[in-house]
Amino acid sequence: MGSLATGITYGLSYPLMQAEAVRVTAPQSRTLVQIIFSLSYFLGLYFFPFAAGIVSVHLGYDTLTLLIAGLALLQTAIALLGYRMTRRNTASTVACNKG
Repeated sequence: MGSLATGITYGLSYPLMQAEAVRVTAPQSRTLVQIIFSLSYFLGLYFFPFAAGIVSVHLGYDTLTLLIAGLALLQTAIALLGYRMTRRNTASTVACNKG
């Protein structure tokens, strides 16, 4: 079941997230964004279980749960900030084109 979930999320979410990252990037920076996106995705996919194991062994599952919740909140804040910046840039571009 775990392999099925990983396959579905990797096969669906990875291309969607990468396409969105490339879409909101300036054309001259798209290659760098694809490299950074792939590197960060695979580091998270393969390094996080190792790091979570170390945290759970040395600090316990409660600390691990709080760490994961904190990382989720940080990710949400970064995503919302990026969304707001993207919307603001799109609105100013549309206003300039109409003017």
